[in-house]
Amino acid sequence: MTIASLPKPLTFTYDPVNVIKLDLYIPSSSLKQKSDATDQAANVLKSLPALVAFHGGGIIAGAKDDLFVPFDLFNKFLAQGVLVISANYRLLYPSTAEDIISDVRTLFDYLSSASSDLARALAKHSLRLDSDRIAVLGISGGNYPARAAATISSIVPRPKVWFNLFGIANDFVLDHWVQTKTPDQAWQAFSYDAAAAQALIDLNGGPVASDAPFVISSETGAPVDETHRGDLFISTYLNGTLLDHVLDEPGISAIVRQHPYEERLALIPDTKRKYLLPIDDKTVPAVFVHGTSDTVAPLQEALTALKDLSDHHVEARYAWVEGAEHGLLDPATWVDRHPRADAAEDEAVSYVVEKLLEAKV
Repeated sequence: MTIASLPKPLTFTYDPVNVIKLDLYIPSSSLKQKSDATDQAANVLKSLPALVAFHGGGIIAGAKDDLFVPFDLFNKFLAQGVLVISANYRLLYPSTAEDIISDVRTLFDYLSSASSDLARALAKHSLRLDSDRIAVLGISGGNYPARAAATISSIVPRPKVWFNLFGIANDFVLDHWVQTKTPDQAWQAFSYDAAAAQALIDLNGGPVASDAPFVISSETGAPVDETHRGDLFISTYLNGTLLDHVLDEPGISAIVRQHPYEERLALIPDTKRKYLLPIDDKTVPAVFVHGTSDTVAPLQEALTALKDLSDHHVEARYAWVEGAEHGLLDPATWVDRHPRADAAEDEAVSYVVEKLLEAKV
Protein backbone atom coordinates (compact mmCIF):
# COMPACT_ATOMS: atom_id res chain seq x y z
CA MET A 1 0.00 0.00 0.00
CA THR A 2 1.09 3.58 -0.56
CA ILE A 3 0.67 6.91 1.19
CA ALA A 4 -1.67 7.96 -1.62
CA SER A 5 -4.17 5.27 -0.58
CA LEU A 6 -4.36 6.52 3.01
CA PRO A 7 -7.82 7.92 3.85
CA LYS A 8 -7.99 11.63 4.56
CA PRO A 9 -7.86 12.10 8.34
CA LEU A 10 -10.24 13.97 10.58
CA THR A 11 -8.38 16.38 12.87
CA PHE A 12 -9.44 17.11 16.44
CA THR A 13 -8.06 19.20 19.30
CA TYR A 14 -7.85 16.81 22.24
CA ASP A 15 -6.35 19.40 24.57
CA PRO A 16 -7.96 22.82 24.08
CA VAL A 17 -5.87 24.40 26.84
CA ASN A 18 -2.53 23.67 25.14
CA VAL A 19 -4.08 23.36 21.65
CA ILE A 20 -2.76 19.87 20.97
CA LYS A 21 -4.23 17.98 18.04
CA LEU A 22 -4.64 14.46 16.70
CA ASP A 23 -5.51 12.96 13.32
CA LEU A 24 -8.06 10.17 13.10
CA TYR A 25 -7.94 7.69 10.20
CA ILE A 26 -10.99 5.49 9.69
CA PRO A 27 -10.76 2.20 7.76
CA SER A 28 -12.45 2.63 4.39
CA SER A 29 -14.13 -0.74 4.77
CA SER A 30 -15.86 0.42 7.94
CA LEU A 31 -17.10 3.60 6.27
CA LYS A 32 -18.65 1.55 3.47
CA GLN A 33 -20.40 -0.70 5.93
CA LYS A 34 -22.06 2.28 7.59
CA SER A 35 -24.37 2.78 4.63
CA ASP A 36 -26.47 -0.03 6.08
CA ALA A 37 -29.86 1.66 6.69
CA THR A 38 -30.89 -0.89 9.31
CA ASP A 39 -27.89 -0.14 11.52
CA GLN A 40 -28.40 3.59 11.06
CA ALA A 41 -32.05 3.40 12.04
CA ALA A 42 -31.29 1.26 15.09
CA ASN A 43 -28.43 3.56 16.06
CA VAL A 44 -26.14 0.55 16.36
CA LEU A 45 -22.51 1.59 16.88
CA LYS A 46 -19.88 -0.85 15.74
CA SER A 47 -16.88 -0.92 18.08
CA LEU A 48 -13.48 -0.73 16.45
CA PRO A 49 -10.06 -1.17 18.07
CA ALA A 50 -7.58 1.67 17.77
CA LEU A 51 -3.87 2.20 17.31
CA VAL A 52 -2.60 5.38 18.99
CA ALA A 53 0.63 6.47 17.28
CA PHE A 54 3.14 8.96 18.65
CA HIS A 55 5.45 10.54 16.06
CA GLY A 56 9.23 10.64 16.11
CA GLY A 57 11.66 13.54 16.27
CA GLY A 58 13.80 12.75 19.29
CA ILE A 59 11.00 13.87 21.69
CA ILE A 60 12.10 17.41 20.78
CA ALA A 61 10.82 17.82 17.20
CA GLY A 62 8.37 16.28 14.73
CA ALA A 63 4.61 16.22 14.15
CA LYS A 64 1.68 13.85 13.72
CA ASP A 65 1.70 14.17 9.93
CA ASP A 66 5.26 14.98 8.97
CA LEU A 67 7.84 13.46 6.67
CA PHE A 68 8.84 10.64 9.03
CA VAL A 69 5.39 9.34 10.00
CA PRO A 70 5.08 5.73 8.69
CA PHE A 71 1.85 6.15 6.73
CA ASP A 72 2.30 2.81 4.96
CA LEU A 73 2.35 1.13 8.38
CA PHE A 74 -0.87 2.99 9.24
CA ASN A 75 -2.40 1.46 6.13
CA LYS A 76 -1.54 -2.02 7.35
CA PHE A 77 -3.58 -1.45 10.50
CA LEU A 78 -6.45 0.21 8.62
CA ALA A 79 -6.61 -2.87 6.39
CA GLN A 80 -7.22 -4.92 9.55
CA GLY A 81 -10.17 -2.73 10.56
CA VAL A 82 -8.22 -0.78 13.19
CA LEU A 83 -8.74 2.95 13.71
CA VAL A 84 -5.46 4.87 13.58
CA ILE A 85 -4.88 7.97 15.69
CA SER A 86 -1.72 9.99 15.14
CA ALA A 87 -1.26 12.41 18.04
CA ASN A 88 0.88 15.43 18.76
CA TYR A 89 2.26 16.05 22.25
CA ARG A 90 4.27 18.82 23.86
CA LEU A 91 7.90 18.55 22.86
CA LEU A 92 10.81 18.53 25.28
CA TYR A 93 12.59 21.77 26.02
CA PRO A 94 11.02 23.94 27.27
CA SER A 95 8.30 21.37 28.02
CA THR A 96 9.23 18.48 30.28
CA ALA A 97 8.65 14.76 30.59
CA GLU A 98 5.97 15.56 33.15
CA ASP A 99 4.18 17.66 30.51
CA ILE A 100 4.34 14.82 27.99
CA ILE A 101 2.94 12.35 30.50
CA SER A 102 0.15 14.82 31.26
CA ASP A 103 -0.60 15.00 27.53
CA VAL A 104 -0.87 11.21 27.34
CA ARG A 105 -3.35 11.24 30.24
CA THR A 106 -5.39 13.96 28.57
CA LEU A 107 -5.36 12.08 25.27
CA PHE A 108 -6.53 8.81 26.79
CA ASP A 109 -9.26 10.60 28.75
CA TYR A 110 -10.39 12.18 25.49
CA LEU A 111 -10.40 8.87 23.61
CA SER A 112 -12.55 7.21 26.26
CA SER A 113 -15.12 10.03 26.33
CA ALA A 114 -18.45 9.33 24.65
CA SER A 115 -19.09 13.07 24.31
CA SER A 116 -15.89 14.13 22.52
CA ASP A 117 -15.88 15.58 19.02
CA LEU A 118 -14.07 12.43 17.90
CA ALA A 119 -16.76 10.17 19.36
CA ARG A 120 -19.52 12.22 17.71
CA ALA A 121 -17.74 12.08 14.36
CA LEU A 122 -17.44 8.30 14.56
CA ALA A 123 -21.07 7.97 15.61
CA LYS A 124 -22.11 9.63 12.35
CA HIS A 125 -20.72 6.51 10.68
CA SER A 126 -22.31 4.21 13.29
CA LEU A 127 -18.86 3.60 14.77
CA ARG A 128 -17.30 3.94 18.17
CA LEU A 129 -13.75 3.61 19.47
CA ASP A 130 -13.46 0.59 21.75
CA SER A 131 -11.41 1.96 24.64
CA ASP A 132 -10.87 -1.60 25.88
CA ARG A 133 -8.94 -2.35 22.70
CA ILE A 134 -6.22 0.26 22.28
CA ALA A 135 -2.64 -0.33 21.15
CA VAL A 136 0.14 2.27 21.39
CA LEU A 137 2.82 2.78 18.76
CA GLY A 138 6.00 4.66 19.66
CA ILE A 139 7.94 5.80 16.59
CA SER A 140 11.55 6.74 17.41
CA GLY A 141 11.27 9.59 19.96
CA GLY A 142 7.51 9.00 20.12
CA ASN A 143 8.35 5.89 22.06
CA TYR A 144 8.54 8.11 25.16
CA PRO A 145 4.79 8.91 25.28
CA ALA A 146 3.98 5.37 24.08
CA ARG A 147 6.09 3.88 26.86
CA ALA A 148 4.37 6.19 29.35
CA ALA A 149 0.99 4.76 28.33
CA ALA A 150 2.39 1.22 28.51
CA THR A 151 4.08 1.54 31.92
CA ILE A 152 2.08 4.02 34.02
CA SER A 153 -0.87 2.08 35.36
CA SER A 154 -2.79 5.21 36.37
CA ILE A 155 -3.10 6.22 32.71
CA VAL A 156 -6.48 4.85 31.66
CA PRO A 157 -7.87 3.25 29.66
CA ARG A 158 -4.94 0.85 29.69
CA PRO A 159 -3.56 -0.11 26.28
CA LYS A 160 -3.47 -3.81 25.48
CA VAL A 161 -0.14 -3.80 23.68
CA TRP A 162 2.85 -1.55 23.06
CA PHE A 163 4.53 -1.44 19.62
CA ASN A 164 8.05 0.00 19.87
CA LEU A 165 9.22 1.00 16.38
CA PHE A 166 12.97 1.79 16.40
CA GLY A 167 12.22 3.71 19.58
CA ILE A 168 14.38 5.65 21.96
CA ALA A 169 13.43 6.27 25.62
CA ASN A 170 14.42 2.77 26.70
CA ASP A 171 17.91 3.55 28.03
CA PHE A 172 18.74 7.22 28.55
CA VAL A 173 22.01 6.50 30.39
CA LEU A 174 23.77 4.85 27.45
CA ASP A 175 27.01 6.47 26.31
CA HIS A 176 25.11 7.21 23.09
CA TRP A 177 23.02 9.81 24.95
CA VAL A 178 25.25 11.11 27.74
CA GLN A 179 28.73 11.29 26.21
CA THR A 180 29.82 14.37 24.24
CA LYS A 181 30.70 14.07 20.56
CA THR A 182 32.50 16.12 17.94
CA PRO A 183 30.51 18.01 15.26
CA ASP A 184 31.57 15.54 12.59
CA GLN A 185 29.62 12.88 14.48
CA ALA A 186 26.28 14.51 13.62
CA TRP A 187 24.09 12.17 11.56
CA GLN A 188 25.02 12.67 7.94
CA ALA A 189 21.47 12.19 6.66
CA PHE A 190 20.39 15.40 8.41
CA SER A 191 21.48 18.97 7.84
CA TYR A 192 22.61 20.61 11.08
CA ASP A 193 22.54 24.31 11.88
CA ALA A 194 24.54 24.67 15.10
CA ALA A 195 23.90 28.40 15.32
CA ALA A 196 20.13 27.92 15.10
CA ALA A 197 20.29 25.25 17.81
CA GLN A 198 22.32 27.53 20.07
CA ALA A 199 19.81 30.35 19.56
CA LEU A 200 17.06 28.07 20.90
CA ILE A 201 19.26 26.98 23.80
CA ASP A 202 19.83 30.64 24.66
CA LEU A 203 16.03 31.01 24.78
CA ASN A 204 15.69 27.97 27.07
CA GLY A 205 14.27 25.94 24.19
CA GLY A 206 12.13 28.69 22.72
CA PRO A 207 8.32 28.72 22.71
CA VAL A 208 6.33 25.71 23.90
CA ALA A 209 5.79 23.50 20.85
CA SER A 210 3.66 20.48 19.98
CA ASP A 211 3.92 20.66 16.20
CA ALA A 212 7.35 20.94 14.55
CA PRO A 213 7.09 18.98 11.28
CA PHE A 214 10.06 17.82 9.25
CA VAL A 215 10.08 18.52 5.51
CA ILE A 216 12.63 17.99 2.77
CA SER A 217 14.74 21.08 2.12
CA SER A 218 14.50 22.26 -1.48
CA GLU A 219 18.09 23.48 -1.20
CA THR A 220 19.88 20.52 0.36
CA GLY A 221 17.46 17.63 -0.04
CA ALA A 222 17.91 16.86 3.67
CA PRO A 223 15.17 16.74 6.33
CA VAL A 224 14.68 20.10 8.09
CA ASP A 225 12.05 21.86 10.17
CA GLU A 226 11.27 25.57 10.16
CA THR A 227 11.41 25.79 13.95
CA HIS A 228 14.96 24.35 14.04
CA ARG A 229 13.91 21.95 16.79
CA GLY A 230 15.51 19.16 14.77
CA ASP A 231 18.78 21.06 15.11
CA LEU A 232 18.10 21.33 18.84
CA PHE A 233 17.77 17.54 19.05
CA ILE A 234 21.05 17.01 17.19
CA SER A 235 22.67 19.52 19.55
CA THR A 236 21.51 17.58 22.61
CA TYR A 237 22.94 14.42 21.03
CA LEU A 238 26.31 16.00 20.32
CA ASN A 239 26.47 17.65 23.76
CA GLY A 240 25.22 14.53 25.52
CA THR A 241 22.44 16.43 27.31
CA LEU A 242 19.19 14.65 26.36
CA LEU A 243 18.88 13.27 29.89
CA ASP A 244 18.99 16.83 31.28
CA HIS A 245 15.84 17.68 29.34
CA VAL A 246 14.02 14.41 29.98
CA LEU A 247 14.47 14.79 33.74
CA ASP A 248 14.37 18.62 33.74
CA GLU A 249 17.58 18.31 35.75
CA PRO A 250 20.32 20.54 34.28
CA GLY A 251 23.77 19.01 34.63
CA ILE A 252 22.69 15.43 35.36
CA SER A 253 24.19 14.18 32.08
CA ALA A 254 27.58 15.65 33.00
CA ILE A 255 27.42 13.81 36.33
CA VAL A 256 26.42 10.38 35.04
CA ARG A 257 28.85 10.39 32.10
CA GLN A 258 31.73 10.38 34.58
CA HIS A 259 30.65 6.98 35.94
CA PRO A 260 30.53 3.46 34.50
CA TYR A 261 27.24 2.52 32.86
CA GLU A 262 26.34 0.12 35.68
CA GLU A 263 26.43 2.94 38.25
CA ARG A 264 24.47 5.58 36.35
CA LEU A 265 20.86 4.76 37.24
CA ALA A 266 21.68 5.02 40.94
CA LEU A 267 22.84 8.61 40.33
CA ILE A 268 19.40 9.72 39.15
CA PRO A 269 17.58 11.59 41.96
CA ASP A 270 14.76 9.48 43.46
CA THR A 271 12.22 12.20 42.66
CA LYS A 272 13.16 12.12 38.97
CA ARG A 273 13.62 8.40 38.36
CA LYS A 274 9.92 7.96 37.57
CA TYR A 275 10.45 10.00 34.39
CA LEU A 276 12.60 7.18 33.04
CA LEU A 277 9.31 5.21 32.92
CA PRO A 278 10.51 2.05 34.67
CA ILE A 279 9.04 -1.25 33.53
CA ASP A 280 7.23 -3.35 36.13
CA ASP A 281 4.88 -6.34 36.17
CA LYS A 282 1.92 -4.11 35.21
CA THR A 283 3.57 -3.05 31.93
CA VAL A 284 1.56 -4.20 28.93
CA PRO A 285 2.84 -6.81 26.41
CA ALA A 286 5.21 -5.38 23.83
CA VAL A 287 6.62 -5.95 20.38
CA PHE A 288 9.83 -4.36 19.06
CA VAL A 289 10.96 -3.71 15.49
CA HIS A 290 14.45 -2.26 15.15
CA GLY A 291 17.31 -2.09 12.69
CA THR A 292 20.54 -3.69 13.88
CA SER A 293 22.65 -0.89 12.34
CA ASP A 294 20.62 1.99 13.76
CA THR A 295 22.93 4.90 14.59
CA VAL A 296 20.19 7.28 15.79
CA ALA A 297 18.51 4.90 18.26
CA PRO A 298 20.97 2.09 18.93
CA LEU A 299 19.66 -1.47 19.11
CA GLN A 300 20.82 -1.54 22.73
CA GLU A 301 17.80 0.65 23.54
CA ALA A 302 15.48 -2.20 22.58
CA LEU A 303 17.67 -4.85 24.22
CA THR A 304 17.57 -2.99 27.55
CA ALA A 305 13.77 -2.79 27.43
CA LEU A 306 13.46 -6.45 26.48
CA LYS A 307 15.61 -7.46 29.44
CA ASP A 308 13.51 -5.33 31.79
CA LEU A 309 10.32 -6.88 30.40
CA SER A 310 11.75 -10.37 30.82
CA ASP A 311 12.87 -9.63 34.39
CA HIS A 312 9.26 -8.66 35.21
CA HIS A 313 7.76 -11.61 33.29
CA VAL A 314 5.98 -9.38 30.77
CA GLU A 315 5.32 -10.95 27.37
CA ALA A 316 7.41 -9.44 24.57
CA ARG A 317 8.26 -10.18 20.95
CA TYR A 318 10.83 -8.68 18.61
CA ALA A 319 11.82 -8.59 14.95
CA TRP A 320 15.27 -7.26 14.10
CA VAL A 321 15.99 -5.97 10.60
CA GLU A 322 19.58 -7.02 9.99
CA GLY A 323 21.66 -4.16 8.63
CA ALA A 324 18.87 -1.54 8.70
CA GLU A 325 19.48 2.05 9.76
CA HIS A 326 17.08 4.27 11.70
CA GLY A 327 13.60 4.26 10.19
CA LEU A 328 14.36 0.76 8.85
CA LEU A 329 16.20 2.44 5.99
CA ASP A 330 19.01 1.09 3.83
CA PRO A 331 22.21 2.65 5.25
CA ALA A 332 23.65 2.89 1.75
CA THR A 333 21.08 5.54 0.81
CA TRP A 334 19.24 6.75 3.95
CA VAL A 335 16.26 7.02 1.59
CA ASP A 336 15.26 3.53 0.46
CA ARG A 337 13.56 1.16 2.85
CA HIS A 338 15.53 -1.92 3.83
CA PRO A 339 14.24 -4.93 1.85
CA ARG A 340 13.45 -6.81 5.07
CA ALA A 341 11.55 -3.93 6.71
CA ASP A 342 8.08 -4.89 5.52
CA ALA A 343 8.35 -8.47 6.78
CA ALA A 344 9.39 -7.28 10.25
CA GLU A 345 6.55 -4.75 10.39
CA ASP A 346 4.04 -7.33 9.19
CA GLU A 347 5.11 -9.64 12.00
CA ALA A 348 4.55 -6.86 14.54
CA VAL A 349 1.20 -5.85 13.04
CA SER A 350 -0.03 -9.44 13.32
CA TYR A 351 1.00 -9.55 16.98
CA VAL A 352 -0.70 -6.24 17.79
CA VAL A 353 -3.93 -7.21 16.02
CA GLU A 354 -3.88 -10.57 17.79
CA LYS A 355 -3.68 -8.79 21.16
CA LEU A 356 -6.52 -6.44 20.21
CA LEU A 357 -8.69 -9.36 19.15
CA GLU A 358 -7.96 -11.18 22.41
CA ALA A 359 -9.43 -8.18 24.22
CA LYS A 360 -12.68 -8.22 22.24
CA VAL A 361 -15.71 -8.65 24.45
